[in-house]
Amino acid sequence: MQGWTAVATDNEKKTSTFSITKGAMIDDTYTLLSSWDFNKAMSENLRWAEETNPIATTSHTMLVDKLKVFRRRLDPTGADRALTELAIAGCSIEEWRPLLLWHISRNEFLLWDFFNRLAILTYITKVLCSLVQML
Repeated sequence: MQGWTAVATDNEKKTSTFSITKGAMIDDTYTLLSSWDFNKAMSENLRWAEETNPIATTSHTMLVDKLKVFRRRLDPTGADRALTELAIAGCSIEEWRPLLLWHISRNEFLLWDFFNRLAILTYITKVLCSLVQML
């Protein structure tokens, strides 16, 4: 099933139902990035991943779908190089996870929107709590 894409904001963040249904793919992304070869192009790294299935998906179709989402979300040799280098260096996944979520929110509008709304609600809650304490 093909997901639909719509321009969501002026900075061209996109909403994709296809990508959303795959979830955050944190463990899979960590495994893939920890095996990344900077001497190869993205297409070669993804071809290697498709041939070897390092994320151990149960079907080839599921693997191809996850690699498609990965390709859409991240740029391991560009804007996301530091994230890739941390995975290769063995950064703990507990420390790495929030960094991944921040990185993928650049290209995933719904996640970006959630984080922004959460930040605003947190700020408003703190302001209201301060006002109540002053009474």
